Amino acid sequence: MKNSKSVLVVAGALSLLTAACKINKDANCLNPKAGCYNKDTEAPRIVTTTPDSQPTSSTPTTVSSRTDITIYFSEPMKNAGELGSYKNPTGGGNTLQITGVTKVDDTTYRLNIGAGSVGAGSVTFDVSLLTDLSGNPISPGYFTITTGLVGANPAFVSSTGFTQTNITWSNPTPDQMTYAIKKGVDCSGAPLTGTNVTGTVNTNQSIITTLGFAQITLNATEAVRVCLTPVSSGTSTDFSVNVTREENVPTLNTLTAGVYARPYNVVITCTDTNFDKTAYTTDGVTMPDFDASGNISPGTIYPGAPGYSLPVGLTKLTYRCIDKAGNKSTLSATYNLQSGLSWGVGNWSASGPAQPYDVWN
Repeated sequence: MKNSKSVLVVAGALSLLTAACKINKDANCLNPKAGCYNKDTEAPRIVTTTPDSQPTSSTPTTVSSRTDITIYFSEPMKNAGELGSYKNPTGGGNTLQITGVTKVDDTTYRLNIGAGSVGAGSVTFDVSLLTDLSGNPISPGYFTITTGLVGANPAFVSSTGFTQTNITWSNPTPDQMTYAIKKGVDCSGAPLTGTNVTGTVNTNQSIITTLGFAQITLNATEAVRVCLTPVSSGTSTDFSVNVTREENVPTLNTLTAGVYARPYNVVITCTDTNFDKTAYTTDGVTMPDFDASGNISPGTIYPGAPGYSLPVGLTKLTYRCIDKAGNKSTLSATYNLQSGLSWGVGNWSASGPAQPYDVWN
């Protein structure tokens, strides 16, 4: 009997413990059948991306090369770690392919871009298949990354014109990178010489690399390549811009000084495969020229066809042209050009002056 009482006491204690630990489904607000249950109807969203994108950023940095994409969500996601939830991006002349997804944490995922390249424009990623843990679809179901080619200013160089070029680029990847500026179709060559041709660059950091004309082969267009290698993890990548070295001095046409009947357009031509612009002056004292950046100083830009409209009176026309590599032609001669109103035979009697007869202001 003593043992029976002990068994009953133990059984009663276990019964009370079980009742205390039992979850009350009516008080569990995560249970859809509970009275206090509130259904999650809020759509998840993308807080930001690396590199940054629209609409999460109003002024996203332009991406110039293939790079992995890191997405930061507003809440834990249900299927963001599944490759099948993503479509390959469209637009921007790109051929990018998403080859894998890496989960960083519950709200952060990295899209591994394993192949392809970007052009200029914008690349749109369709993420409309993503949902949160409650099944709410993401809104908006896309994000767009602005893409563009790396810039060279100027894109043409010479020994007597623009003697150097500035290559402006940035690191669009989510990783710190080491970089080397090279020439050629790949990154197998040695780095060039100049300013900022090797070093380390952080995410979204911009770099200006300066190269002298001697780095570019004479009368050739060459790809200057930015080669990026991850310091720790990520995808190696490279991108390039073309720079041309051209030494040809432009040549000008010659005019004939004299008297011209109005209306008359003076045609100025500059012979050069990389012709840029022509400057002129009309006072016979100020000589047209170009500054170190190729801007007209002093002078006025020649408008092109149909030509310079010769005004009434005396014009002392001098002109000069420049090509895209900064090579300048010699100055033209200063031409004395006169123009007035030409009177035809109908304005005069048979005994009048010989035709035509110019009347000057």
